[in-house]
Amino acid sequence: NISDEEIQAHENVLRQNSRVTTARAAYGSWPDGNRRLRDVVATLTDEQLALRPAPGRWPIWATIGHVAC
Repeated sequence: NISDEEIQAHENVLRQNSRVTTARAAYGSWPDGNRRLRDVVATLTDEQLALRPAPGRWPIWATIGHVAC
């Protein structure tokens, strides 16, 4: 069973997240930066996208996916 406190905490998170703006609204140059990122990523090979900066770190494809969202 979920406690009343856990439900309240979840509802608080949902309320806070509903106020979060997108990167586009926060950064006026986001569309240009996002386009440039797409252009560069389009030239990468599968092997390059699979590279990790260090053991246990995200591969490039995952980092790019996170940044582009």
